[in-house]
Amino acid sequence: MMSLLAPLFLLGALLIALPLWLHRLQAQNSERKAFSSVMLLEAARQQVHVRKKFKYLVLLALRTAFIVLLAISFTKPFISVAPDSIIATAAGTQLIVVDTSVSMGRAGVFEQARTQARRAIDDAPADALLQVLAAENTLQIGSKLTNDKTTQRSAVAALTVSALRLDYGEVMGAIERFAASLPPPVTVHFVSAFSRVQCRHVFLT
Repeated sequence: MMSLLAPLFLLGALLIALPLWLHRLQAQNSERKAFSSVMLLEAARQQVHVRKKFKYLVLLALRTAFIVLLAISFTKPFISVAPDSIIATAAGTQLIVVDTSVSMGRAGVFEQARTQARRAIDDAPADALLQVLAAENTLQIGSKLTNDKTTQRSAVAALTVSALRLDYGEVMGAIERFAASLPPPVTVHFVSAFSRVQCRHVFLT
């Protein structure tokens, strides 16, 4: 089943009204020329009209498809894994969410975040399913869902600080939607620089 991490971006699909307006504008602004007689031009005029209409329809389809695909890409779709296709255990799922926003760019802070994330991975039960996520203006998937700790540590090492600010409300909403598709119980380790260490969530001081 497919879900969206940032469904509000679907509103961007409303911009398809722009290519529709441009198409209508072009269709209404056809160049007209006066002729004393059009008896000999009728067949040629009809052929040109059909070719021009086909070109406009192709352009309209391409413009509309581009806007729709752009809006969908911003919603960050993800495919929920069916419960019977993964091995759920009593340990459930642990999400390692690392703040990669611009505020983490201060000297030494992001490396400390990586250390805390790796510690959360190492401390997780051996049979727990793990997944690394990055948090900035929205939630980013950093690794696949697996109990392979080596894979998750590599995903943490690959994280980098972005130039975007953390949208905490959007990220928390995305985590809630994402966690709903995972085997329970779901534990979230949130590594950031804005608060202290709390139970089951890792924060940097």
